[in-house]
Amino acid sequence: MAQKIHPKIQKTGQTAPSAKKARTTAPHPDGGKTQQRPFLQPDSAFVGDHSRAKLLRAGLEIFSRKGLHGTTTRAIAEAAGVNEALIMRHFQTKEGLFLEVLRESKRLAFEVHYEEKKTLEDELVTYGKARLHVDYGECNLLRILVSQIVSEDKFAKMIRETLKNHLNGKLEKRLQYFRDKGSLKSTCALHELAHMIDSQIFSCFMYWYMVCRAPEAAAQKHLAQTMRILAHGLQVRI
Repeated sequence: MAQKIHPKIQKTGQTAPSAKKARTTAPHPDGGKTQQRPFLQPDSAFVGDHSRAKLLRAGLEIFSRKGLHGTTTRAIAEAAGVNEALIMRHFQTKEGLFLEVLRESKRLAFEVHYEEKKTLEDELVTYGKARLHVDYGECNLLRILVSQIVSEDKFAKMIRETLKNHLNGKLEKRLQYFRDKGSLKSTCALHELAHMIDSQIFSCFMYWYMVCRAPEAAAQKHLAQTMRILAHGLQVRI
């Protein structure tokens, strides 16, 4: 059987082009070294579909810099190095892509890993610091998210549907541990307690970053005090 020759080789004698292209990474918006987001790592749920992962990566970076309305699907597709039609295929609309970026980003925020502690107070302080660190890492995206919620009721409803029931499973298990141990006296449902703790952390982020434009260190100091007060309150039977 005659061996097939690549068209370029037949015409010009050049070596066939490699199917693999060098990987490029967009610079981080803050001008520093590139920072890979957690959900874009090799163990991500999106590694099975490279075009989808590329669109999520590009969407995260561009949405964070330009906002929802300032971003075009064309710009995202160009940054991702894929056909613009793939956005419609995977996410239907630009808003759909934005919500998926947000959903995965917040899922990982709520699944943040932290070191378990022996006391309820230390546990809440450690968990709070880990969660707040993630929020500061996604500060641009969260700022855009908040502005969209405030300005568009329809978008706010979509966000509520997207993020509902997103709580840290490990936190609930640890709260159960401290309840069994006798450290947690509150009789409130653990799901409600976990939600309250996460709400306190996000409120801290909103005030210190959104309002005060304070650095993370200042917010962490305030949050640690808040978590200690909360821990003491949970040790009272109510």
